[in-house]
Amino acid sequence: MTPNPKPAKSTQMNDQNLPNFASNLQQAPALIRVNGRATYLNSVALKLFFKDCLASGRRDIVVDFKDCLAADSTFLGVLAQGAMQLKSLTPPGTLWLRHLAGYNHDSVVQLGLQNILKIGSPDGEPSADFSQRDLPSMVPHPRLILEAHEALIICNPSNAVQFQDVVNYLKGEEEML
Repeated sequence: MTPNPKPAKSTQMNDQNLPNFASNLQQAPALIRVNGRATYLNSVALKLFFKDCLASGRRDIVVDFKDCLAADSTFLGVLAQGAMQLKSLTPPGTLWLRHLAGYNHDSVVQLGLQNILKIGSPDGEPSADFSQRDLPSMVPHPRLILEAHEALIICNPSNAVQFQDVVNYLKGEEEML
């Protein structure tokens, strides 16, 4: 018998510069929908969602990009971290990116993330049933940004050329703290 999962969550971030996240942990696979811009400013909520999914035993997660305008490297790095965490489970889990198109699709492929996650939807399209509960919106600690960019380099070493300056800068900032 499967233990009762945590209640479904939704993040409603109304600032025009922050996306609206809606999520559901009660279904399998777990689902999070991104509306608007996905940036370093809201990567904490994504990281918390992954943490909740793993804590509730979810092995498959779908991130819906249908209404996502753009995703920056920090957000994509947090996705990479989540995908690597899921792949390290026994048996391995999967991170799915559905409705990925245009700039977001190009960014994911250019960074090589398709090697650690799946683009599309798992069999049996998950419903878009979202219950409402706010997740906090928090400004990320530089450590989160550093780890996200390191994850992009781990998943595709050729990303080092693009992100090594960011990583070096953030490591220097960290040493000063």
